[in-house]
Parts: sequence; structure tokens; C-alpha cells
Amino acid sequence: MDKNSKIYVAGHKGLVGSAIVEQLRDEGYTNIICRSHSELDLTNRNDVRDFFAAEKPEYVFLAAARVGGIGAMNVQQVEFLNGNLRIQSNVFEASHDQQVKKMVFISSAVIYPVNASQPIVEESLLSRAIERACEGYSIAKITGIKQCSFYKKEYGDDFVAVVPANIYGYNAIYDIKRSNVIPAMIRRFHSAKVHRLKSATIWGTGNARRELIFSRDAASGCIFIMQSKTDCDYYNLGCNKDYSMLEIAEAVRRAVGYTGEILTDPSKPEGAARRLLDSSRINSLGWSYQTPLDDGLRLAYEWFLENVKDKDELYI
Repeated sequence: MDKNSKIYVAGHKGLVGSAIVEQLRDEGYTNIICRSHSELDLTNRNDVRDFFAAEKPEYVFLAAARVGGIGAMNVQQVEFLNGNLRIQSNVFEASHDQQVKKMVFISSAVIYPVNASQPIVEESLLSRAIERACEGYSIAKITGIKQCSFYKKEYGDDFVAVVPANIYGYNAIYDIKRSNVIPAMIRRFHSAKVHRLKSATIWGTGNARRELIFSRDAASGCIFIMQSKTDCDYYNLGCNKDYSMLEIAEAVRRAVGYTGEILTDPSKPEGAARRLLDSSRINSLGWSYQTPLDDGLRLAYEWFLENVKDKDELYI
């Protein structure tokens, strides 16, 4: 990409999209196109086609998606499947029609089999059954990877996907019904601190293990892939280290400054027993993460304090 290349970031207000826009601007890119949902509904095929025809972006980051935690995904399978399929199909089609030079699609680590060998290599995709609670969302994200592959094979389009570990950081969703694990923990422990509760409860047994990546690191990986010559259809994007959910909860508690007890609720879903990505494919190209977990959680909590208006409401 040149510094004046026209770059469209779909989902620029979200967790990854906002970080991509910030880093692109920091690196001197000046021609970045952004549209809010009210300005452009990516589920509307005609609107997306008209937008691409008018703007003619040269490079596209597809970070827009319907997202949420495991609870929301479990009860809204249709919405997560259909919504994401519409967004993806419309952006892929328009990018092809307008001969976009390169597109990076942001997928998700939930695409991998629930019992995949650890750490998970890219070749594990579709080798076994995926997590049922996130099935609708996962199938949409798997489809996005296959769209990259098929458009490249059939038409020669330079479409490539990244598969990040669990992302946390700035501009996360803190809505009680939609937040994923880190925002939910931050909100829960902050609420317990403010309301002086003796304990706070996390979902699951606390034994499930997850890999976490700060939003700025995820953005740097996406931009790195956009700037690099890529021979593969998709690349894992992680830190090569995982933690138990109880260890993560302890780290969040430290960041928040809550001193009460952490309880677990085994009746709640916690997903796959372990999800650690093998990121050697992208590491071999020269990329690696930069933000340690404690530093990232501290920054995420600072953003929460400054930006979430209803942060002091009781949340248990």
C-alpha cells in the first residue's frame, strides 16, 4: 500500500476496526474510508455495491461483523449466521467487482474444532466438529475463509483471512447481553468493587484455557498481512501462550483493583476446553505480538472507565 492508497475499513468503530484505523493513521496513511452502520448497511447488497462503485477502494479490511459472547451466540444462532453471511458475501462480491487490490478478512478462532490438537494449526480447519454453542457464528466465519480461497482460486483475487485469538482492548462491547469474556469480567469485577461485594462469579469451571491478544496487536497483524506478500489463504494471529479462565480472571481482578473472592459457575457454558493457536505461519513472515497481558488489561480497563457511561450499574 502507498500512503495515499484508498483504504476502506469496514467496521471502523469496533474492537479491531478502530485499532486498524488508528494504526494506519499513525503510519501516515491519509486516504482511509469509513462508514458507520447508519451511513452504510453492509447487509444490504445494493447499498454495498453502490458504495464500492462510487468510492472504488483499493484495499479493504473486513472487520465488520455481528459479534457477542457465548451466551448471545448460543441463543441467536440464526442472527449470527445470517447477519455475518450477508455482510461477508456483499463485501466480497463488491470487492471482486471493483477489482480491489487486496482484502484482509478478520475471522475468529472459534472456527476450529472443539477437540483440535493444541496448539491449533491452520490445517485443523474442518477436521472435526466445532463448538455447538457458537455454531452459527463459526460457520459464517469459516465461510469467509472459504470465500477468500474460492475467489483467489477462481478469479485470482488477492483475498486473505486472519484468524485471531480472543481479542480484547479498546472499543469492546460492554452491553450485558452481548459482551464477550474480557469485557464481561471487567464489568463484573468493577461492579463488585464499586458496590463492595465480597465475591464475583465467572462463567464455567474456570479450567478452560484461552489465548488473548490485545486489539492493537491484532490490528498490527492485520496490517502486516495486508502489506506482505501472502501465499496462504489464512493465518493464525496469536501470542503463542494461553491461560486458564481462572488465571485470566485473576489478571482482570488485578487490573480493576478488586480484592474480593472469585467464584465459578459450572452451570454456565465455557466452550472448548482449550484454544491455543499455532501462529508460526505469520511469525515466520516477521510479525509477533507486543503487548503483555497485564499491560493490555490495564489499558482496556482505563478505556472502560473513560468511555462506558453506565459502568457503575450493578452487574452480577
